[in-house]
Amino acid sequence: MKTISIQDLAAKLKNIEKDDLFIDVRTAEEFEKEHIPGFESRDLEDLKKWQDKMKGKNVYLSCVSGRRAKQVAEKLIEKGDTKDVFVCGGCLSEWKELGKTVQFQKVVTEEVTKVKNTFIKLSAERQLLVTLGFLCIFSLLFRDIGRLLILIIGLAFLFTGFSGKNILEDLFKKLPWNKDKK
Repeated sequence: MKTISIQDLAAKLKNIEKDDLFIDVRTAEEFEKEHIPGFESRDLEDLKKWQDKMKGKNVYLSCVSGRRAKQVAEKLIEKGDTKDVFVCGGCLSEWKELGKTVQFQKVVTEEVTKVKNTFIKLSAERQLLVTLGFLCIFSLLFRDIGRLLILIIGLAFLFTGFSGKNILEDLFKKLPWNKDKK
């Protein structure tokens, strides 16, 4: 286990290599309140879940005082899968004392994203139901076209009921906003 100073850590965060992994071992709630930019949240309690993802990596560990980071470092060194393990003792505290920027996480940004992407986040099935609702209302307002729409919708439901294959939902899944972004 190696210790790393705040100045060296700040320099390393500006020049991250592909084998570098920056982990904050505090709880998710603590991480969301404030953390060093560039660090990921991995709770000490869930060490076994994420330990394998550190194989062959230079792991930089952070917490408030360094105590939890040292506990994780000892376990990682014991397992022996990492390249190197660096602990920043008193990391977050010292980082703030030196006037370095801390980041505030997710609580607000996730809510804003949910509001912005409400339509996109609807499942294909829910999009289908919303569309069918609008089509039913439309069919009531415009009788001639409405009868044709109700006939098409009715046939689609009959086909789905007998075949078990929902062609309308399958069509909705092919819409551009429902495709997985890679």
